[in-house]
Amino acid sequence: FRSETGRGVLEDLAFYAGQQSGWVPHEITTNGRFLGAGNRQETPQFVMTVWRYFEWTGDVAFLKHMYPLCKQSLDYMLGHFDSNGNGYLEGPGLIERNGMGLEKVDAAAYLFGAYKAMSVLAQRLGEQQDSLRYSDRASRFRTRFNHDWWDPEAQMWANSLDNEGHRQLYGYWSVVFPMESGPSDPDNAYIALRKTQDG
Repeated sequence: FRSETGRGVLEDLAFYAGQQSGWVPHEITTNGRFLGAGNRQETPQFVMTVWRYFEWTGDVAFLKHMYPLCKQSLDYMLGHFDSNGNGYLEGPGLIERNGMGLEKVDAAAYLFGAYKAMSVLAQRLGEQQDSLRYSDRASRFRTRFNHDWWDPEAQMWANSLDNEGHRQLYGYWSVVFPMESGPSDPDNAYIALRKTQDG
């Protein structure tokens, strides 16, 4: 991160997210026009990027400014886009095709990453209860994720889950996100990586 550029982008996103109850925007034009709220993975990605920025810069003032919005953002997304209460965000994700289920693997994987990020950020700010709460969420999420999204017969992550929680595999590259963001079991990650490499 170049600190001034990175901070400016994140602060602009935070400004518009604050006007949308924490829902991070998908796109803002160069003249500041808001073009729409983000897909489901974009708010968790924002939280993860705040963490990465802090890792690179150590900017505590920035973190203190952003932390309440990060909490609000995750609470808003779960409160509005998890109608069945299973902990996965419903709606458009990074990869879309006709017939896919409402819950996408990229949004699920990045939500796990956001929980891990929030645990670390809370700890840095001395918010020990928050840190433990997000760490616990991440731990329980990982266990559930590896049960719900891993298809042992296909030896691959599902791209989406349908309304009944059935796995849907379409062969899209979104199967890499569990390995990138961290909810994958090491054994599953190894199998998926080998299968992806072998084509």
